[in-house]
This record gives sequence, C-alpha cells and structure tokens, in this order.
Amino acid sequence: MTNVLIYISLMIIYIPGVLFLLHKKIFLIFPLPSVYFLSLFVFNVLGSLVVIFPSMNIYGFQDLFSIEYYLILVLQCIFFYLMLFLFCNNRNRRYNSLIKRANGIKLYLLFYILWFFSIISIILFLFFGGNLPIFNISELLSLSNRGIVELRSAAVRSVPRFHWFRIGFYNLPQLATLLSFLIYKRKKTCFNKVMFYISFIMASFLSISFLYKDKLAVFLVMIVFTLIIYDKKIYYKRIISSIVVGIITILFFYFLYFSETEINYYFNFVIPSLINRIVGVYSIGLAAVIEVVEHQGFFLGTTFINPMGIFPYESVTLGRVVHLFLFGRTGNATVPAIGEAYANFGWLGIFLFLFLINYSLFFLNFLVNNLFDKDSILWALFIVFLAFEVYKLSMTSLFIGVLSPVNLLIFAFLIFLVIFISSSNFRNNF
Repeated sequence: MTNVLIYISLMIIYIPGVLFLLHKKIFLIFPLPSVYFLSLFVFNVLGSLVVIFPSMNIYGFQDLFSIEYYLILVLQCIFFYLMLFLFCNNRNRRYNSLIKRANGIKLYLLFYILWFFSIISIILFLFFGGNLPIFNISELLSLSNRGIVELRSAAVRSVPRFHWFRIGFYNLPQLATLLSFLIYKRKKTCFNKVMFYISFIMASFLSISFLYKDKLAVFLVMIVFTLIIYDKKIYYKRIISSIVVGIITILFFYFLYFSETEINYYFNFVIPSLINRIVGVYSIGLAAVIEVVEHQGFFLGTTFINPMGIFPYESVTLGRVVHLFLFGRTGNATVPAIGEAYANFGWLGIFLFLFLINYSLFFLNFLVNNLFDKDSILWALFIVFLAFEVYKLSMTSLFIGVLSPVNLLIFAFLIFLVIFISSSNFRNNF
C-alpha cells in the first residue's frame, strides 16, 4: 500500500505540469525545457514503477528504492516549476546577436553542404576499412541475437574513433532531411517534394545501417516533432501514430535478432523487454547509482569527460560501474544525467545540476528564439536538433548527450554555416 501511495504522489506532482505544458500551449513557447520535463516524466517517473514495485522489473532486482531516489524525482519537478514560473514572467525579454544576419540563409545550399559532409564521412569510413552490417543480409538471417550484436560491434570497432563517423551516418543525413522537409512545407513544389523523399530514403537507410533498434524510430518521431514545431500546433494523432510506427520498427529488429525463436518467446520476453527498455532501465540506473555510492563512495568528478587527459584524473565510465553492480559482469548501464550529478557530488551536485540545467535550457530557448525569426525554417531546425539532445538528459550523461564533443561540433558547424552562407534576398523567396 505504501508503494502505491508513493507512486500516486509522483503522478500528482508531475501530471499538472504535463497538462499545463500541453493544454496551455506553453510547450510551443518553451519547446526545449518542455521536452526536458516531458522526458523526465516518461523515462524517469513513469519508469519508477519498476523501482517502486520490484516485482514488475524483468531483472528481478530488489530493494533499489530509497528515500534519496524519491526525493531526487520530486526535486526535479520542483526546480522545473520554479524556473518555469520565473521565465514565464519574463518571456517577452529579447536578446541581440549578430547571428540574426543569417536570416537570409540559402537553404538549398545548406542542404547540399550537409549531405556533402555526410557522404565524405561515409567514404572515409569505408576507405579506412569500415564495413556496414546491413550489407550482410544472408549472414544476418543465420545469426543469433549474440551473433548480430557481435557483428555490429565489430563494424563499430573496424575504424578508430567511430563516434566521429557517426555524424555522417546519423546526424547530418537526418538534419538534411528535416531541412528538406521544412523547405517542402514552406514551398510545396514538385522539386522540393522529390528532394525530401530522396533524402528521407537515404537517411532512413543510414539509420539502420548498423542495426541499432531505435535509430529509425527516433528519426520518424523527429519528423513529426518538426511538423509540430513548424506549424506551431500539437498533432496528438500524428504523435501517437509516429510512436506506434516507431515501436513496430523496433519490434521488427527484435524479430531479426531473435528470428530462430518461437512466437511465445516474443510475448514472454521480447515485448516485456521492449517496455522495460523504453521506460524502465533509466529509473533502474538512477536508483542503482544511489546504492553504488553507498558501497563505493562519491566519484568526485571522475566520471566527467576528460578530453585527451587534460585533467589530472583517469575518467571512469559510470554506466559500467552500475552495470557491474547490478549484474555482476561487465557491460554498460544507462544512468540519467542527474544520477551522475549525485554519484559525483551528492546532494550538492543535485542542487547545482538542477539549477544550472533548468536555467540553461530556458535561456537557450530564449536565445534561439531571438537568433532567428520564429516563423523561419532555421529556427525550427535548430529547435528540433537541440530538443533531440535535451531529452537524453533523462537517459544518459550530460557529456554523452547535450555536451558531447560530437554535438558541440555539429552545433558550431551549423552556426558557422548559417553565418557564412547567409544572404539578404532569402526573405523574398521563403
């Protein structure tokens, strides 16, 4: 009974915020902070079910729930409400920036440049001996789940520093496709339609090239989110449809991975595993961090990124520590960003993280709103790009999502292109 009351109390705290963001259309005024809060609700709060009720998680973990875990979830909500109140009272404030001169961007040129660098990245990947698992169709159908994972891992390890090549397979093609979609939305010509469909097919193929289950699903949701941001209207039916299609694509990959198993296996393992993977693992990771700290102490910043070893410590991968604690073997668990803050500096880290991340997201939202005209294609493109990094805060480390070197490079690259190829005659055409 106590567990039920704990879960209901979390729902009572969070649901009014969810309804306010959607019903009052605050979501369209503050899309970046709203995405952050909604992702917390879906991935951390709804998923807390498997922590509060241990019998509901498929791993059978017991006793992960703690008062610290509950307070962290409550504080996340309170800090967001406080910052939302503060910025709602100042939502008409404006900022000035030289980037405003980039309103005249030649979008077609930007589209071609994004695909150009994507293709160059793919060519370099193949040149250095990389291989794509998607081309090994006959081998894939004969492999088990473990075999496919090993094939994928071998492909990722086939070239050094693969995370930089990922830009060409995922980030740039998807950005180019979203841009072509926005261009078509603005001017519905036959050329723009063909450009979007070709780009969509190519980006979709690249999304599944390494056989990750979620890449194509996320890409499809990105397109619907782009439509919402550009039209400034929340399409609930399209959101649900995109989620359903995304789940179907993920189930297809599960079928590929477990093609030799009986149908009962899907109902007994695959579907529960999928549900747990969407909403459960992040809550388990957050709860487990608290247990890890009790056993091993605080990490004092050593789990943070240490590029080229410039800081005097050896970086620790928190996800691996948590996985070893949970399963007793090597692996990599998913730990939300706030879990990493607690793992390093305890409650001080929690309060600093919540203040800084909430303030930064609201400020970043205002900054993008004032860098570009809110009716422009560039505004929509930047909001979508940032939003699909912001939601990862509820899933993984700050330095794997928003502040990863790859994302910082992409953001700087886009800003540079916007400034470099801007022109004054854009407004007349779009």
